[in-house]
Amino acid sequence: MYGSTSREITCDLDPGAPLEVGVADHWIGLPAEAASLVGPRPPDTMPVQSGNRPFDAALVLAAFQL
Repeated sequence: MYGSTSREITCDLDPGAPLEVGVADHWIGLPAEAASLVGPRPPDTMPVQSGNRPFDAALVLAAFQL
């Protein structure tokens, strides 16, 4: 499920039943718009460690009811 692809998900609900959906998008690095706002990292800080390499990341979450 990595990369810029889409997925189709189906489910069966009772008529009129709400469906609560939560989606997330996580990627390594900051979008150019965000990077230009925050500027370079101060010299006394470091990126989060993930596995064997440090990186900055962006995470976007959305929740809604259909």
